[in-house]
Amino acid sequence: MVGPGDDAAVVRPRPRWDLVMTCDAQVAGRHFLPEWMTPRQIGRRIMEVNLSDVAAMGADPLYALVSLGLPASMLVAEVESLHEGFADALEPHGAAVIGGNLSGVEGAWFCDIAMTGQAPRNRALLRRHAQPGDRILVTGSPGRSAAGLRTLRAIAETIPKRFRNDRTRLADGLDSWRASRPWSVPLVSAYLDPRAQVEAGRLLRGSVNALIDLSDGLPGDLLRVCEASGLDARIDAVRLPDDPELREAAAHFGASPLDFVLGPSDDYQLLMAVEASNAPRVISMIRRRTGAFVTDVGEFIERGSGKPRVLLRPPKGAASGRRGTPSAGLAGWDHFLPGPPNHRS
Repeated sequence: MVGPGDDAAVVRPRPRWDLVMTCDAQVAGRHFLPEWMTPRQIGRRIMEVNLSDVAAMGADPLYALVSLGLPASMLVAEVESLHEGFADALEPHGAAVIGGNLSGVEGAWFCDIAMTGQAPRNRALLRRHAQPGDRILVTGSPGRSAAGLRTLRAIAETIPKRFRNDRTRLADGLDSWRASRPWSVPLVSAYLDPRAQVEAGRLLRGSVNALIDLSDGLPGDLLRVCEASGLDARIDAVRLPDDPELREAAAHFGASPLDFVLGPSDDYQLLMAVEASNAPRVISMIRRRTGAFVTDVGEFIERGSGKPRVLLRPPKGAASGRRGTPSAGLAGWDHFLPGPPNHRS
């Protein structure tokens, strides 16, 4: 009813709908890398992060309030480009920025977005309703963003330190890397230009028991569902998506693909708990309606003693590695991830 230009926005909720509200602060250098991105790309990425939270509730995005803390050196044209990025993310969903705030800062600049969405009354999808025996389904290919970030860091290391904040130098380095290593193109894009799975979230209303978006990594966010639902979970490594680009990235960096898939990674895909009998229909529906791949990677099980756990059945002969990689010689299910994860921002 009232948008930007007054002391506050005014909205009127639709009858028989619930409002879904979230906020997310994004800080330059911590949540996104301004030296690698144009202001418009940054604006889009920041807004997609918030859209992903709305998608994880099975809700439709409506409105965003944007608070910016910007340095005095930022040009008006750059601020306008930032807002164009916001609009790029929101317009496909019929959502819009309806207000906000602007403040000057010293040091790292930031953007804090409060977003409102809507879901039919009592049908928002929560983390706490997973049931024993539910299958664990994930959209897309978890770990791609982590591999993309690893690639950007590797490129930066090839550039003299005094030029590592020079967007032109970095862009040239990225172009050269992409030309010789084509596997890096979709991985870098997964980090710099993620897409919230809004349509998939909307379609999942009434079809899944629990839903969460993957903003910190597959095992960490899965553990959050376990905590909320009072369950444990089991992941079968051989069921995880087989991603050729991720395999090539892992080989290049002397790692295992599991280092990326089971490590911190802000992929903004969806993880869901689905009744076993309904899982094939959900997989088919999401693929048919959105084009997104969905993979069955494991199941929820009754909680054992102590804190919630994510268990992993590693592939045969898996080499030992850092936390998140299965150890050599393990048979059956390994106790993979105990307790609450360390939050990765």
